[in-house]
Amino acid sequence: MKIRDGFTLIELMLTLALISLLLAIVTPKTNIYADYLKNRELDSLTRDLNATRARAVSEGKTYSFRVVDGGKGYTIQNYQSGTGRRVNLEYTRILTSSQKRFYFTTRGSFSAPRTLSIRDYNNNIYEFSIGVGTVKITLVKDSI
Repeated sequence: MKIRDGFTLIELMLTLALISLLLAIVTPKTNIYADYLKNRELDSLTRDLNATRARAVSEGKTYSFRVVDGGKGYTIQNYQSGTGRRVNLEYTRILTSSQKRFYFTTRGSFSAPRTLSIRDYNNNIYEFSIGVGTVKITLVKDSI
């Protein structure tokens, strides 16, 4: 009886085919998870903006929303005391305009009508339209 060393070409091809098949199944799942995390960041930003507006009205204080690190994060803080928190963005970036700081006044209005544009890892643009005196913040998806 002959003793074999190594693998035959057919065994190697079958192994390669199985690995390719497994990778083809797993790859789309990573995009689904990244989309989930991106949507979570967008929802968090929407909640933060709405909560900041409500807090400015209920406390009778002005709050600021400031874009930091070239759009990689933002801070929300009480304008008078300077206390607040910072949020880092992993899957989205805020496309900064010339003005990087906005204010919610004690009446709940934004400092001026503004649109915050956000780009995700797929280069989709999301716009947060924030109007003076309006409570609703709308999210519009626009693919480039």
